[in-house]
Amino acid sequence: MIAPNFHQIPNTPRTPPFRFLRFLFFPSLTATALWLSGALAQQAPPSAPPSSPAAPAPKADPGAERTVRAAIELLNPKQPGWLETKLRQQVHARGLAFNADGRYVSGPDHRLHLELTVHLGSADGALQVISDGSTVWEEVHIGKGEHFVSRWNLKKVEEALNSPGSLPQIREQFYRSRAFAGVVPLLQNVRDQMTFTKQEDADWQKHKVLKLTAVWSAQVSKNLSPQGNAWPPLMPRTCQLFLGKDAPHWPYRLEWRGPTTPGAEDSLLMEMEFQSPRFTAASDPPPPDYARLFSFDPGKMKVLDRTQEISDFVTAQIRNQAKPAKVP
Repeated sequence: MIAPNFHQIPNTPRTPPFRFLRFLFFPSLTATALWLSGALAQQAPPSAPPSSPAAPAPKADPGAERTVRAAIELLNPKQPGWLETKLRQQVHARGLAFNADGRYVSGPDHRLHLELTVHLGSADGALQVISDGSTVWEEVHIGKGEHFVSRWNLKKVEEALNSPGSLPQIREQFYRSRAFAGVVPLLQNVRDQMTFTKQEDADWQKHKVLKLTAVWSAQVSKNLSPQGNAWPPLMPRTCQLFLGKDAPHWPYRLEWRGPTTPGAEDSLLMEMEFQSPRFTAASDPPPPDYARLFSFDPGKMKVLDRTQEISDFVTAQIRNQAKPAKVP
């Protein structure tokens, strides 16, 4: 089953035209995972037969796969607790070169504080997403002029997510797409769509890490280059993942490499870092500075209420996913 892509909530007359920027602002947590795995893996193979024999499946490194599984289990967002990390991402692809940095804090009961600043050429933008567990606020600044604030009632949307016929995958994908699940979705997407072929000891910024190398699975590779031609330019071909050597194997850095022009050697296309992670158990009091992070005051700004729009979209996803498969 292909999980619904909740980043595809459409623009409507009630929605300001910053959905693309919002997608861009989320790269460190969700958009990259969707772009590099979900969308690619869902491409249907062409009807024409391949012109060359299929490439053999890459050989997996059992140790690397165990490390990734352990990281996903230990960083499971379903476990209550507080997480904070600094974010940094830089994309080197020609025509879409940008860098982003910010801060991510999550806590029990869907508390969330995400702030990102994006630099795209001579333009800057900023995003805040704040949830106190009941209301989710989104504030976007584009350059020096455009400024949007919206909100939606999380409890109302959860009623739709928990309605009869709703599948667990739909709820899980929704929380992933709204950044509530932290770094785990990125690790899950890499694990599900790629094969880890190598693990080695390394150092990164004074941290002892395990450097894992991954390539697309045979099926995804076939979808991306169905006729056995040269790898598409500006399309990542390999991923290098730098996980902390000790539990919980924090993902300090990811590198995506691929050719920039047809037939070129692979080079760095995108780098992502999750720096200075801080964990606090749910049984312990959160750091004092967290008290102000999960509230938002729009002041005199006009606020767009998107509760009904998002609820309707969730309901449509549930209706479409719940349809039984046709018997051939």
